[in-house]
Amino acid sequence: MRSLAEELEGIDRLLADAMGSSGAGGDLRVADDAELLDVVRVLGRVQRRLGGAVVAVTDQVVGRDQCERGGRLSTRAGCRDAAELLRRTLLVDGPASRRYVAAAGAVHREVDITSG
Repeated sequence: MRSLAEELEGIDRLLADAMGSSGAGGDLRVADDAELLDVVRVLGRVQRRLGGAVVAVTDQVVGRDQCERGGRLSTRAGCRDAAELLRRTLLVDGPASRRYVAAAGAVHREVDITSG
C-alpha cells in the first residue's frame, strides 16, 4: 500500500508529464479556443482541489502545534510557527502561508470523545 505522499508524487509526475507534452511550448499553441478553455477549466478545478488539500493538511499541522513549544511540529522542523513551516515547505510567501493557516482555522472542527 502506497503512502499518501507517494500517491501525491505520482499525481505530480502525471501533471508534469501532461504539461510537458502539451505545455506552453507544445500543443497549446495550436489548440483551438474550446480546447484551451477546457484546459483552463480543468486546471482551475485541480488548483481548487489542491488548495483544499493544503488547507486540510494545514489544519493537521496547526493541531500538532497546540502543545508546549518543544513538542510542536513547527519547532521540531526548525520553524517559529505553522505559517513559517508552510512558507518553507510549500515554497510560498508569508501572506500565502498565513492565508492557509487562517483558512484552516475557519474549517477546523473540534472532535470530542462524545461528539465523534
